[in-house]
Amino acid sequence: MKSPMSRRTLLRGAGGVAIALPFLDAMGPRSAFAAAPDAPRKLFIFLIENGVVPSAFFPTGTEKDFKMGANLLPLTPFQKNLIIIDGLDNKANGGTCHARARCGSLTGHNNNAGRAAGISIDQAVANQIGTGTRLKSLQASVYLRHNYIYGLFFSGPGEQMLPIDDPAETFTTVFSAGVPTPVGNKPADPAAMAEFAALRARKRSILDHALEEYKRVSGTVGPSDQMRLQRHMDGIREIERGLDAAAAGGGSAGAGCKLPEMPNGTTFPEHTKLQSDLSSMALACDITRVVAIQTRASLTAFTWIPGVGSTPQHPLSHQQGNASADAQLNKIFTWFTEQFAYILTTLKGLPDVNGKTVFDNTLLFYTNDLGKGTHSTQRYPFLLATGDYVLPLTGKPLETGRYLQYPGGTAHNDLLVSIARIMGLDIKTFGNASYCKCPLPNLA
Repeated sequence: MKSPMSRRTLLRGAGGVAIALPFLDAMGPRSAFAAAPDAPRKLFIFLIENGVVPSAFFPTGTEKDFKMGANLLPLTPFQKNLIIIDGLDNKANGGTCHARARCGSLTGHNNNAGRAAGISIDQAVANQIGTGTRLKSLQASVYLRHNYIYGLFFSGPGEQMLPIDDPAETFTTVFSAGVPTPVGNKPADPAAMAEFAALRARKRSILDHALEEYKRVSGTVGPSDQMRLQRHMDGIREIERGLDAAAAGGGSAGAGCKLPEMPNGTTFPEHTKLQSDLSSMALACDITRVVAIQTRASLTAFTWIPGVGSTPQHPLSHQQGNASADAQLNKIFTWFTEQFAYILTTLKGLPDVNGKTVFDNTLLFYTNDLGKGTHSTQRYPFLLATGDYVLPLTGKPLETGRYLQYPGGTAHNDLLVSIARIMGLDIKTFGNASYCKCPLPNLA
């Protein structure tokens, strides 16, 4: 009897290029009577900034009978999969408003000079569920462009983790196990990086070098696994085509051991879609179980959206309360919700273990670094989404399709506790203990 295929099996080609595989039936027990493997839990965080216009974001109605706010209408097909949370404040202190807001968003901690005093929720979860995958977690960003003045992701007190802003580098990190990117002061392998750069410069897919290995693996698995493999390979090619399209007219492969710089022609929408696709595929392939995307729109003018002018989002958000500004901000926030809906649709189309989808086994957290653009840290626009998700601490399904309203002034630390518990961490507090009271009632 054959042994199960290793979950860390890679398709290897010339030059050290390697492609991680999705989860296959062949990786589970061989016995016909063996129970199917449980699907791993996953966490996906999508953060935008500068708050919302509350009247256009929050629903009206009761917990189970509510009407979606205008900003959330793109999520109408997923209404039964949502938990919209109202009444929570970010109580973190230290530094400027933006420092308090951003550093406290995922940590629930105060900060010193833009560095939070504790671990962020993504890393706390990754420490428990991410140790068996090739990447413990993946942090990507959109247009952050080395602006690390206020941290968002922290592995511990003051220990900021820098997200990857270049989709080409994200692609390499996720899929090219044989082409490592530099870590700290340790340089990448020059030969491997040169090989990868040469492939990209010739517009060759990294799959081309692994094609024979793919054919060999495909010939050893059943029809359902063959379909998964083909879908996986097609997905990687599609992402590569997106990278090539974004680089057209200005991008070029970097020399030596450096990856190509982000092309000047890469637009904010292209960048957002690429990072979303890469993060989704990383979960589907079980390369990591914790991903987060941080968008930085402050200096971006959303002129591709009809009815939005040339004022960048941050100064526009300071005009909140002006009818014209609010109308434009609502179009911007609705556009971001469309991007989040795209992620949900993508994950729902990716099969996972036991007949479920990746969406079923993933908790998604749609969050913001402010409540309103006028530097308000009250009444944050928080939203959770998932499919047929089972709570690991109780074995019960997570009840979705709800609008949960809490007393004004409730610390968002309590939500971070609930997220941790939904992901399987049996804890009662998170972040600054003086802010945190307990898990949110009626959630987890």
